[in-house]
Amino acid sequence: MAKGSRCKVKADGSCPDAADVFRLMLCAGSWRASLGVGSVPERCGVSALRHEVAACLCGGTDGCGDEAAGAAAWIRAEEEALCARVFSGGRDGVVSARGQELSLMADGREVLRGRADAVFLDEQGSRVVVCAYDWAAGRDADGCGDGWRLAALAVLLARELGYVPQVYAAVLRPFAVEREVAPVFFCPADVVAAREAILDVLVRAVREDVPCDVSEAACRGCRARGVCRAFFRGVEEWSVADVERVWQELPPSRKLAAFRLARLAEGVAARIDACCEAELKAGGEIPGLALSPGRQLFSVADASEAFSLLSARFPRHVSAVSFARCCRVSVSDLERLVHAARREEDASASVKGSRVLLRDLLAPCSEVRFSRGSLRECGGAGAAPGCPF
Repeated sequence: MAKGSRCKVKADGSCPDAADVFRLMLCAGSWRASLGVGSVPERCGVSALRHEVAACLCGGTDGCGDEAAGAAAWIRAEEEALCARVFSGGRDGVVSARGQELSLMADGREVLRGRADAVFLDEQGSRVVVCAYDWAAGRDADGCGDGWRLAALAVLLARELGYVPQVYAAVLRPFAVEREVAPVFFCPADVVAAREAILDVLVRAVREDVPCDVSEAACRGCRARGVCRAFFRGVEEWSVADVERVWQELPPSRKLAAFRLARLAEGVAARIDACCEAELKAGGEIPGLALSPGRQLFSVADASEAFSLLSARFPRHVSAVSFARCCRVSVSDLERLVHAARREEDASASVKGSRVLLRDLLAPCSEVRFSRGSLRECGGAGAAPGCPF
């Protein structure tokens, strides 16, 4: 692995990608089903911002916008912190590369490829730090497949280096709401075990007769979900069924499958709603559908100014205490405020620590309530496989 910056992506679909391994563990047929299907388009502006951040990392922040420069600075800081934890001298003497394209060969052909967004290798070559970037914004970040994605990158790095090192890997999400980084360590034995497990699922994934397994975890973000026959068969079966009567006759395993299918159908319905709304807003016509006008919403943008105006008009009735009773405090906003204050005091302050501190400080004036329970999948048959390495 040579030192330098190679910011080029190749993803032609000729073999699975490291980011696909987790989904293949859940549904081995997902890769073959997605062949010929275009990738899921990124939301407007995300692609351009992602490339701007990559440019900042490769060539400096000159000419970059504030958001991209801030994301690049955060990524660099996290990479420095990882290197400080792994290498005794930090980045001194460490060979680095960006945008490293990696591949795994088996039986004379390429069976897996992946992109290591940042790689740091010590002088002895015994330890490697590898980072993968995830550009999901807001609360869209989903880290349930991080373990397998990083395990795949560790396997690919071992093939690139020609030997099996100790690998410290992490996924960095600069635009997520909670940006805490959870590094994963793979000893050489872990990398070997991961290689065997990944090769096993890849052998099944390329078979023409491999079936698709419908589940929310497997189908979330899958490019083939719009053409998957297994999903369509399931939806059609339930759409014409007497659900209450059929439900009593189902074994527990089928009930779990029905639950997963319902979750997927909700997601499909939401995407269809969004497409219809976008088309009507753009001036298009869909016979039988109309977009109703939005309601006017009134809200207070500045609470302190609102208190000043109301207390001046009704001084005997609008006191600070009575006004405060009318206000709702956003705990999430307070968490961000407290965390920003703690980061000024200590750059290593964690989001979790800020959350705990806020709750301790506000214990005398807060209350704890429990919401209604919601359905969720737990361990057992068909549960999403965590990375065991």
